[in-house]
Amino acid sequence: MEAAKQPETFLHYPTPESVEMVRDVIKKHSGEFKKSEIWKLFRGKMPYRTFCTIFDYFEDNRFIAKDRHGTVGWIYNPKLTAHYASRPDLSWKS
Repeated sequence: MEAAKQPETFLHYPTPESVEMVRDVIKKHSGEFKKSEIWKLFRGKMPYRTFCTIFDYFEDNRFIAKDRHGTVGWIYNPKLTAHYASRPDLSWKS
């Protein structure tokens, strides 16, 4: 009999400091690097899996976006979002 697969669990959750570090680098180099190139800046400073967890969080929550070439840009702007969200003539489509 085959053993049931256990769900993948995290051995290490990102710390607030590591999230902030990734955020700052992405914001500073917005539009310059692809994901793999950003990771190279952190090699040896945090596990790749932790970096991917943080990166995926930013992407899933629309803090960052990638263009057709894979270049990463910081797109989160709460003031601009609030401005456009308050306009009744605009709507958001997912």
